[in-house]
Amino acid sequence: MDSDARGANGYIMVTPCRDEESNLKNLIPSVLAQTVRPILWVIVDDGSTDKSPEIISKAEKSHDFIKALFLEKEKQYKGSHYARVCNNGFTYAIDYCKKHGLEYGYIAVLDADNIPEANYFSMLACEFTENPKLGLASGINAYTDIEPLMKSLNIDNPLDPRLWQLWDSPSVEVQLGRRSDLPMGSARMWRRACFEETGGGFAEVPACDSVSVASAKLKGWETQLFEHIRVIEREGQVKHGLWDGYQELGENNFYRGFPFYFAVLKGLKYTVKKPFYIGAAYLWGYFKARFILREKMVDEELYNYYRKTRPKEVRNLYIQKLKRILGK
Repeated sequence: MDSDARGANGYIMVTPCRDEESNLKNLIPSVLAQTVRPILWVIVDDGSTDKSPEIISKAEKSHDFIKALFLEKEKQYKGSHYARVCNNGFTYAIDYCKKHGLEYGYIAVLDADNIPEANYFSMLACEFTENPKLGLASGINAYTDIEPLMKSLNIDNPLDPRLWQLWDSPSVEVQLGRRSDLPMGSARMWRRACFEETGGGFAEVPACDSVSVASAKLKGWETQLFEHIRVIEREGQVKHGLWDGYQELGENNFYRGFPFYFAVLKGLKYTVKKPFYIGAAYLWGYFKARFILREKMVDEELYNYYRKTRPKEVRNLYIQKLKRILGK
């Protein structure tokens, strides 16, 4: 088997994939180049109609730590469906480890439209080692049109320094200003104990990545986003369109329990960002869910977290920022 970290320090990884042939040729080399590879990497193909299955099968034949899982195609690739795809991968990976006696201490998710820097997962593992209370973590992402940018630089290696030197340039938009306690969803890692205590996978609900963070907090685990650990992700929301993406976000926020005033403030915040219509899309999604769909999260503990605790966290965050500005 390829070199990797074994035992309690090792990790297994799941990648959900649909029609990602253009980025798989960048993703796979970036994982192979990791300073600490996963002991098992399960790539779950969700009914791709392009050449993704061929690329995944070829990688599986070339590297015995890579395993392919092929699912029937469904219509949607978001919300609860995304959770089901990942959970299929988690189940396969955990069963495989039990069958083959593979030990691991962490579980990771890496979406197929991401490119992590070479020490992404080793640095995350170090953070877990340093903080035994840390249950769920990620690095920070930057959005760009990966393939056109690589072509413009005349490079075919996703870890070429010339690509990463564009970090935080107009070509590679870093998602700064995010809360440090909210790990991103597309390139994250759980401590195994946290993963198991919070259900052993994603809850099959909309915004499952956000719900998993709340679940970890409610179980007493710390969650963290580390800005010195980097991953490049294909331009956000493009796959479904900005309007649909922010409308879905508004619907999901109502479903999870965000109070009315909180959603309005969030929508107003989006209206000062370009393109300005995303605020209207978000508010339309929230109002549609509130007055038409009316569906809310069944888990009362999680629902109350989003309805009461999350607004308090945001308020305290802004109070701390204001104190720093005022020098108090």
